[in-house]
Amino acid sequence: MPVLACATALAMRVLALHFQPYVTFDGTEYVRFAEALRRGQPFASVFPPGYPALIALARTLVEDRVGAAVAVSLACGTLLPLPVWWLARRALSSRWAAVPAFVVALHPELARFSAVTMSE
Repeated sequence: MPVLACATALAMRVLALHFQPYVTFDGTEYVRFAEALRRGQPFASVFPPGYPALIALARTLVEDRVGAAVAVSLACGTLLPLPVWWLARRALSSRWAAVPAFVVALHPELARFSAVTMSE
């Protein structure tokens, strides 16, 4: 069931990519932060290094800087139903655990945020 929720999340996020072709202001800083990490240079930022580190890692597979950031956002958004299902399985009966996972997979705002390079 969680695999189906992740597949649903992927479909929603790919659809959202067609309507969110921009990078937010924070997203540009994350991309610059990731590039500094790749070059081993210091970068003063108010943001934590986790997302930029993932973007820098994705740059080994994706040539475009913004494309790498979108790939990270897309991957994280696609996998989001997994921890939700895992937590719901512990709080609810196993019969109902898939409901929160599918809510997260189908939620339009979460899909939109997973298609944009941003701090959130």
